[in-house]
Parts: sequence; structure tokens; C-alpha cells
Amino acid sequence: MAAFLAFLLQPMAGKALLPVLGGAASVWTLCLTFFQVTLLAGYAYTHYGIAIAGTVRQAPVHLLLLLAATLFLPVDPAPARYLADLSSPPEGRLLLGLVTGIGLPFLLLSSTTPLLQRWFVGMSGVRPEDAWVFYSYSNIGSLAALLSYPLLFEPLLPLESQVRAWSAGFLVFLGLVCLCMVALARRHQPEADVPHERDSAKGEVPRLRLLLWLGGSAIPASLLSGVTAHLTVDVASVPLLWVVPLALYLLSFVIVFARPSGGEGTGTTMPAAYALLLAVVTLGPSGPIGLRILVHLGAFFVMCLALHGKVAATRPAPNQLTLFYLVISIGGALGGMFNSLAAPWLFTTHAEYPLVLALSALFAAFVGGGSRGPASWGRWAGPVIAGVAIVLMWLKGVLGVDPSGLTLLQALGVTGLLVWSARHFQPLWGIAFAVWLGCILAPGGGEKEVLFRARSFYGTFRVVSADAGRYHLLEHGNIHHGGQLRDGKERYYPLFYYSRESPVGQVFRELRIGRRAKRVAVVGLGTGGLAAYGRPWQQFTFYEIDPLIVRIARDPALFTHLRDSPARCRVVTGDARLMLGMAADGAYDLLILDAYSSDAIPLHLITREAVSLYLRKLAPGGLLLFHVSNRYLDLEPVLGAISSTLGAQALAARYDPGDDEQLHYEKDARYVFSSKWVLLARHQTDFGGLARSRPWKRAVAGPPGAAWTDGWSSLLYAWRFE
Repeated sequence: MAAFLAFLLQPMAGKALLPVLGGAASVWTLCLTFFQVTLLAGYAYTHYGIAIAGTVRQAPVHLLLLLAATLFLPVDPAPARYLADLSSPPEGRLLLGLVTGIGLPFLLLSSTTPLLQRWFVGMSGVRPEDAWVFYSYSNIGSLAALLSYPLLFEPLLPLESQVRAWSAGFLVFLGLVCLCMVALARRHQPEADVPHERDSAKGEVPRLRLLLWLGGSAIPASLLSGVTAHLTVDVASVPLLWVVPLALYLLSFVIVFARPSGGEGTGTTMPAAYALLLAVVTLGPSGPIGLRILVHLGAFFVMCLALHGKVAATRPAPNQLTLFYLVISIGGALGGMFNSLAAPWLFTTHAEYPLVLALSALFAAFVGGGSRGPASWGRWAGPVIAGVAIVLMWLKGVLGVDPSGLTLLQALGVTGLLVWSARHFQPLWGIAFAVWLGCILAPGGGEKEVLFRARSFYGTFRVVSADAGRYHLLEHGNIHHGGQLRDGKERYYPLFYYSRESPVGQVFRELRIGRRAKRVAVVGLGTGGLAAYGRPWQQFTFYEIDPLIVRIARDPALFTHLRDSPARCRVVTGDARLMLGMAADGAYDLLILDAYSSDAIPLHLITREAVSLYLRKLAPGGLLLFHVSNRYLDLEPVLGAISSTLGAQALAARYDPGDDEQLHYEKDARYVFSSKWVLLARHQTDFGGLARSRPWKRAVAGPPGAAWTDGWSSLLYAWRFE
């Protein structure tokens, strides 16, 4: 139950924190680091508490701490007194809020698994070896909580009810721990407090084994954050995709600790999985998204099985299990901190993912042994199977590349090297993978020249020059956040989702009639492309949470939309919802929501409370425009339901440049994107001529229950199932 409560608290805390930290993906990565470090603190408390006080004397101390933790109930994962201080870095606010809101309850929950196992070992009438299976059970509980939150708790309960239910569960957990203490007092063996001397005469674990535990836990923890960031930013910004790597990570613990022998033999398929991964990485973004996601997740899972299996196979005597858990928790914390704290300072891209991938191959290859006998058939049969799979996918066209392409030959060549090396000298396959991965990811030439590259709490961004400098483009992973034509007068033309033929262009044309939109607010700056619609009689106010984006948009060497706009433009830095709350009611004639977190609008910007705030900031007759283009979510029914509950009117429009015969960018159509927009107003007459214009139509409204609020939102209600 402790593991279930702990992993139910993690997504609940992330959901509470996202609205006050801009919906950035880094919120989840930093939350993971906090939970990993707190897990380390819980394991250290268990190990040193028992070492100093003994099992029986430490139990009442634990009970007192549990009673103290009830003072934190109901938990507050997002305390406003710390998170509202916009002058401090978001990383510090997030960590301070987590420590003060849920730190002690989570620490005690995290200490439960090794503590109860140690109590179990010290009881009469039990087999100490059976204690290890409890770790598998705890990970089953963690996995159940992680999967049930988005499928059960989030859709059915608002956040306040989730917090109350969790707090009630903590009280039940407290009662169960008390029962375990009673059983310990009745059946405790005093000699169980003496360390078991299995590994050496002094009962010490060899240093090489400690290093194996440390590396075997640090590398998967780092790759957990790395693969999540890579998939959600560089491959596909699919909502809830972050749940899958964490579920696979936990499942690997369940599998390897459920067997008495641990995970011996689980590393035999790692060369095969990494051979497939290498082929996908070599092909780059040309392969199908589904295939790329599957291969990355598959390789990650096999790697977790291999390294966690090696750790489980070398676990010590049950009397030393608290030391074992302490060391692997140190590794997990180090891996998480490398990704969330060190990598943003060291790299301007998500370079930590391929770097640790290469390290994992080297580590697994060198610690996996080198048997050449029949028992090692999987070490060479796996890569052969991978090579055959690559050829079959290529012949079927699944890889989406020309069969005569050199990249395929390169991928097959390296796969052949892995086949030979895994058969004859196991460490060589890890070296081959690491070297080839470094070669294909090394900076090289291409049609795009990188002008600027930087990383912030909110993402990794780069500005590239295309077509011999004719275009400047802002990219975040595989998402374009705007761009500009740099030729003469053409630099005034809006591109991408904002072309003059798009719905946003129609809105500006409509509001120019009678100069209705003198004051325009835009949430989300990007390159400042919407400023191209400005006129001398207008004032544009851009709200942008990321100072890095502000710096990019204001740099005339990169983009000049803000500088060249005839309108008066100002930029307000900070979370848009908080900053808009400080503006006067009726301050704007047009308010545009164009805030992206990779490929999705942050959820806290499209709740009923948020839309109510926006409507208050509109002057009489004002319009509220949402950009809802998304490959995975259909936000039109959500906004339609919200507008109905607020008594507002809503229109929706979808634009496809391929259907537009009047497109002015025929030779540059690749930089004019299809888009979808939802327009809200207090009254139907406020739409003016747009209500009768193509392609605007009345927005589809979901049922009242589909209207998201600050306390309740579920992406399942907006998922595209077609």
C-alpha cells in the first residue's frame, strides 16, 4: 500500500504543479528527481536507523514520525506561498514547494519497503530469502498506481477530492504499519540485528559489487528521464506518453526481483534491441512515428531488464538488504539529478540521452560476462534476428526510405558488426554501438544552418537558416514555433499557422473594420510572428513565460517581427494566467491564446476558470481566439463545453492550405501549415461577418462534464481515436 500511495502522489503532485509553472515538460523531470532523492533519504533513514538503534528500538521512532506526518494532511503538493514568488527560479520554487508540501509523508512512504523487509527478516518462523519478493510486490503496487491515475482517478475525481482520498489512504496505511509493529514485537529474534557475514569475514560487500549496484541503477534512472524527454519532444508530443517509460521501468523491477535467481540471462537480448535502435536512430525522422516510439521504448525496457537484472542477481544476504537499497537509491538519485540539474547546464540539446545510451551499452557489455558456450546463444542470435527484422521492414517499406539508400546499408553493416562482436567478444558490441551512435549524432552538414541553440527550463530551442538564409525558423524538437522570410518586404508576411489566408488572418481583417482591435494581447510569443498583423493604431502585448524565447524574438539577427511591426509592441515575462490576472478588466479587444508546450496548449490555460478570466479581460464586443492545432487532441469539444457553461458563444475553423486556391505562397507552401482555431465571444453579434464566413462554423460542444476545470481535467476526453 505504501508503494501505491507513493506513486499515486507523484502524478497528483505533477498535476497540481503544472498550472503554476507554465505546463513545462521539465516540471515532470524535476518532480522525478525530487522523488528519487527523497527515496534515497527514506532508504538512508531505514539503513542508518536500524544500524544505530536496532530493529525493535527503531520501530517506535518510526511510529512517532508517521504521527508527525499526519500534521501535513491533507497534503498540499503545490503550496502557493512558495510557488507564487516569480522572482526566484522555477526549479527552486518547485523543489521548495514539494519539500514543504509532501516531503515528510513521501519520505516515510519510501522507507516502508526496506523497513518492513528488514522487520520480516528479524521475525521467527520465516525464511529470510522470502523478503526479496516484497520488493517485487511493492513495484507492482507502484505500477498499479501509476496506470490507474490517468485511467481512473484523474477522470473521476477533481484534484481536491484526490487529495482527500489520498490523505484518508495514508491514515489507513498508518494503521497497517501499527499492526506490523505488533507482529514484530511478538516474533522478533534479537540475533537478527547482527549483520549476516556472507560476503566476507567482516560482513562487508565488495567494492566492485557496490559499483555494479550504483551503475546498474544510475544508468536506467537517467535513461528514464532521457527517453521520456526524447519521445515527447523530438519524436511525438503525445500526451500521457511519459507514463509509459516509467511503467516499463517499474515493470523491470517486478520481473527481476520476482525470481530467486534475480535477472540472470536478461541481458542476452540487449544487443538485438540496440541494433534495432541503432537502425532507427540512423534513419532519423524519416521513419514512421509509431515504429520509432516502439523501438525506443523496447530498447529502454530491455536495457532496464538487463541492468536491473544484473543488480538483482548480485543482491546480498537479506540481513544487508537496507545497504543494498541505499546504494541503488543513490544510483537512482544520481541518474535523475544528472538529467534534471546537470544536463541543462552542460548541454544546449538533449545530448544526455544518446550519451547515456552509449554508456549503458558499454556498461552492460563489460559486466555481462563473456561466455562463448551454448548457453550464450542469445548473445549472437539476438543481433541476427535484429538484422533480419531490419531487412524485412525495409523490403515492406515500413522504414519509409528508398531501398537503395546508404543509410540502410550503414545500419545493416553495423548490425553485422554487432552480430560478430556479440558472438566472439562481448564487450566489442557495446564499443561498436557507442562509436557508431556518436558518429551519426555528431554535428554535420545539411540544408539548415544552425544560427542559435540554447536550453531553458521550458525546453531546448534552436534557430536555423534554410534555403541559403532566405528563412529563419525557430524549432523545439520536431515542432516549429514560428519563422520569418528575410527577403525585403516579404519579412512582414506571417508564415506557418498564421498566414493571411488562415483563420487568424480572417479575424484580424474582420476587426480592422471600425478599428475594433486597438488593444491586442497574445499569450505565447514564439518569434513574434503575429506582430506582422499590427497597424499603427494598435498596441500588442505579448505574454511569454520563457525569458529565452523573449531573447530570441528580440534579437534582430534572428527575427525582426517585433522591431518591424507598425504596432506598438511590448512583452510581459511570466506565466500568462498570473500576469493577465494583474491586468485591468476590459483591457483588451482581442485576446489570442497561442501558448505551446511542445505540441499542446498547457492545460491550465484552457480550464473554465481560465476562460472566465480571459472573458473578464475583454472589452465589450471583444473576441477570444484559441489556437488548438494538435495531432493527438481535439480541444474543440472541450472549449465548446466550457463556453456553454459560461454562457458564451463559440465558433471553430480548420484551415488547410492545400485547399486554398488563393494562397500567395505557392512556391513556399511548405512553410504555410494547416491549423485549427476556436473563437469565443460573449454574444453572437460580436463575431460580425465571421459568423457567416467560410470556414467558420458553430463549435462542437462536448457534454457539460467535458468542461475542464482547475481541479479536474482528463486528456482521455479529448483524445483523437480516429
